[in-house]
Amino acid sequence: MATGEPVSGDVGATAPALDATGERRQLTVMFCDLAGSTAMANRLDPEMHKEVVEGYYDIVADAVSTWGGHIGTYLGDGVLAFFGYPVSREDNTARAVLAGLQIQETIEGVNANGGVNGEAIAARVGIHVGLVVLDEMGVDSGHGIHAMGDAVNLAARIQDAAANGDVFVSAAAARLAGPGFEVEDRGECVLKGIDEPQRLFRVVDTDDRSAGDGSPDELAFVGRDAERGLLAARWELARAGQGETVVLRGDPGIGKSRLVRQVVRDLDPPLSYTVECSPYEANTPFAVARSLLEARLAEEPNAAGGDALAHALDAERGAEPEESRLLLQSFLDGDDTARSAALTPVEARHRVIERIAELIATPAGGAAAVVVVEDIQWADPSSLEVVAALLARIATSPVLVVLTARPDFETPWSDSSNRNTLWLTRLAEDEIRDLVSNAISRSGLSDDVIDAVIARTDGVPLFAEELTRHLQDQINDGDLIPDSLSDSLLARLDRLGNDRPVAQAAAVIGREFSAEEVSRVLGGDQDCAVALQRLEREDVVERVGAGVGRFRFRHALVQQAAYDSLLLRTRRQAHERLAEFLTDDGFAAEVIARHWTAAERPTEAAEQWRLAGDRAMRAAAHLEAAEHFAAAIDQLTLLPLSAERHHDEMDLQLKLAGACQFSKGFAAQEVQSAVSRAMALSELTGEPGDQVQTLYGALTTTTSSGQISAVDPIARRLSEAAEASGDPIDLATAHVGCGSAALNLARFEEVLERSRAALTLLEGYPRQAGTNAPLARLYGGLAAYQLGDIDALVELGDPLLEWGETPTDDPFGDLINTNMALILSKTLAPDERTVRLADRLREIAIDNGLDFMTVFADLYGGWARAMQGDVDGVAMVQRGLELQLATQQYLYLDDSFRSLAEAQLHNGDSLGGLESIGQAVRHVAQPHHEIHVYRVRAELLAALDADPADIDREYIRGRDVEPGVRMPVARLQLALSRARWMLARGDSSTARAVVDACRVDDMDPRLFDVVQARAVLEECGSA
Repeated sequence: MATGEPVSGDVGATAPALDATGERRQLTVMFCDLAGSTAMANRLDPEMHKEVVEGYYDIVADAVSTWGGHIGTYLGDGVLAFFGYPVSREDNTARAVLAGLQIQETIEGVNANGGVNGEAIAARVGIHVGLVVLDEMGVDSGHGIHAMGDAVNLAARIQDAAANGDVFVSAAAARLAGPGFEVEDRGECVLKGIDEPQRLFRVVDTDDRSAGDGSPDELAFVGRDAERGLLAARWELARAGQGETVVLRGDPGIGKSRLVRQVVRDLDPPLSYTVECSPYEANTPFAVARSLLEARLAEEPNAAGGDALAHALDAERGAEPEESRLLLQSFLDGDDTARSAALTPVEARHRVIERIAELIATPAGGAAAVVVVEDIQWADPSSLEVVAALLARIATSPVLVVLTARPDFETPWSDSSNRNTLWLTRLAEDEIRDLVSNAISRSGLSDDVIDAVIARTDGVPLFAEELTRHLQDQINDGDLIPDSLSDSLLARLDRLGNDRPVAQAAAVIGREFSAEEVSRVLGGDQDCAVALQRLEREDVVERVGAGVGRFRFRHALVQQAAYDSLLLRTRRQAHERLAEFLTDDGFAAEVIARHWTAAERPTEAAEQWRLAGDRAMRAAAHLEAAEHFAAAIDQLTLLPLSAERHHDEMDLQLKLAGACQFSKGFAAQEVQSAVSRAMALSELTGEPGDQVQTLYGALTTTTSSGQISAVDPIARRLSEAAEASGDPIDLATAHVGCGSAALNLARFEEVLERSRAALTLLEGYPRQAGTNAPLARLYGGLAAYQLGDIDALVELGDPLLEWGETPTDDPFGDLINTNMALILSKTLAPDERTVRLADRLREIAIDNGLDFMTVFADLYGGWARAMQGDVDGVAMVQRGLELQLATQQYLYLDDSFRSLAEAQLHNGDSLGGLESIGQAVRHVAQPHHEIHVYRVRAELLAALDADPADIDREYIRGRDVEPGVRMPVARLQLALSRARWMLARGDSSTARAVVDACRVDDMDPRLFDVVQARAVLEECGSA
């Protein structure tokens, strides 16, 4: 069958249709008006006037028909004609101009011979190109085709601007008509009803043109010799056990996929598998990885028997084969809950990543393999981790990995000697010539036409391929070369005849689809398999795999052209049908959500996006979760305002904030924006419980960002909202939040009171305690320490320190407990417990994909090591500080710089420490921190043998910080440092006075600093 030839006669020749009472397409619109018709009607007998108008109609209709146009409708003395409907040609605009010129030439000839029934007539022609919506509903009633769009109105207004006997065209029409016309630029013209002036051209003259047709042939692969050679060389290395990676980069349509297919044929590897990434699955966790694993398992000897996974794992000498088999089988089945109870979601995720990478890096039977991942720029983040793990493993495997990517894709893995990037550029002129010439199976393609193809395709293979396929159908008609790829693709779709709706329905689904899915989109139970086979023969689609009933568009741009040709309402209808079908079949929520979104059903779309986000959070895929929650919020904003909508959006904004906290940091701008919006929405709902949630979130982000002065007003509002709610959990949450604010403002007695109140409330609700319990103990423990209250410290802090070193089956709970325990332990002493907690925190954070939580592991673990004389501890503190700044976690930033300064001081870098403490001075916010900043600054100056007056000035500044605030431990630590410095200078009397001023006798003798103070006093006495 010739490409593009209408099909008929076989079963299923008439495809089921969507609600397609119209369509969208780019058309060349011609409007022709009979000049002076009103005056003529007043002057002539009605019957004679009718005959004159009909003669004029015949002239116009003959010209339109001659040049392949279509009369849309007759409007009194005007005629609206379309070029590009019902079948598009790539020279639509040139044909319209030729028809307009023929109308004027014919009228001139008719008038020279006495006119129409003795009447001289004149016409004006206007031509424009643009998007038009066509509806044939008026055809049966005699009203012609109903056309809507600016292009129709603009063509009519261009005609108004023309003089009698002229053909005027818009700038777009002049450009698309091509160089074969002589035009006169009439400049910018103001047209009635058109907002912007339009640049118009008068067509002066042209040469004669004619038409023909032709037949198709398969396109041969040409060029790319250097690229094929490089890939062949890399394959030889891979076959020898030195795995290689090649990234093919280039613009869409440049020929990446075609090159890969040809190279795989050239190499003829024992094994090869190709997977393609889809933009629709860019946020579906492991979408590409699942396809890779399925392709790998299909190569197992007993794949057909269903034991491929077990066989692959047995052959691969990995650990825990049975556990891995169960885990990967549940992964293949799409069941993210069917995993070993011993594995957390994040542990399962990491195990899946590693095991998939191991399996792909060890091809079945030890054979060499080529692994191709196309359009990796659309891969989901989780699959990119799998690919990165794969690339890290193939250095000693017989595997060549080929990735295709668009230019803007940023590789998330580092470069290495076995990773290569190959940029594809446009084909050379002689290669395009070969591509076009080899496509023709018989003579008839002239050198002039080939030259025109070369000039217009500019070396892009896809463009040349599509245009050449069209030429094979139209060569005998002498058609002009199409001016744009979109026109060419539309022409190909038009030539599909009754199968065109099938291609359109498939385009709604995506690049890849099944016959059953297409049938559902079309709204019936009809079998589309026959139509899809014809589309396959027409090279519009190709089969995926063997006998699985799945197809894919050969080119993404073909799919897009088919999709764009559907009316908006038809698209919505198709997406709605597909969403319902996918829901019934249990597809992933994000896939269903995309179709509900395109169907403009925001309620259903928002719910599916929310479900997708929740699932991604359970799988620790926080980046994907954030995208899904944001999409859900976008859909909710399309719904009418209501209390329910406000509540739903508030809930989603808090979910979004949570996802961003775990992917970007607690104080990231995205977190603050989401919390701020949630807080505004809670005011609209008027529910105190909602306000507690959002105000607590606002308090957390405000504190994390270091805005200590702003926390107190938020804390007061939080307390008021909790009192209005009366819910025990809300009240406990408020106590914890207000305790945090009081701690940062050095109101330590209030902190103790609120911590105890929160813990009392939570005793009755252990399952709902969440993070409130460890936070209450942390804040209470820190306050007790600052007050020197050993009993309160033991009461509140000891359980937290124990929790921090006790693993549970809740990784998130372990993370919080360990982090809180580390903060408290660092405050108490730089001992081995602090180091252990820091190491444990780092391990939990990394295992759960929360790298930003390693901030305090590095800061406090490094500080503790440095204080014990480990010089590597300084580098750890610096690394933690860099991450803290990068993730905008500004709370305790002064303490972080102070910790770095202390670490540098204890390891001999006093100058570096002095620079660090200067940063601490600039960021200090809490008064008890300020005391320590001045203490360390004085110690650094002393280590540098600075002027004693300057050293003592720093001590005095620390002593005078907030004299009305009770901070006995911080003040005693400052006094001890100053006293030791004075003793070293021989001033024992002043040293004693400094310590005595702290009233050590009134403090608990069990305090470490009190013990130290008594030792210093004894030293003063002996001196």
